[in-house]
Amino acid sequence: MSFYTLDSEGFGAVARFVADGWAGDECVVLVATGPHRAAVETLLVALGHDPASQAASGRYLTLD
Repeated sequence: MSFYTLDSEGFGAVARFVADGWAGDECVVLVATGPHRAAVETLLVALGHDPASQAASGRYLTLD
């Protein structure tokens, strides 16, 4: 579990944390506001990940 205060640098750290979890075959729960979640997911897509696919497979849960 990690907690971040999100600024422009923080979004990248969260996206890498999520991506590393998926790379390790982990399930990930992201608690963030809608705009923050969108920013992290944009970075995840840029890193080559598909958040929607991960959510559909039960490996990604987002909470606001």
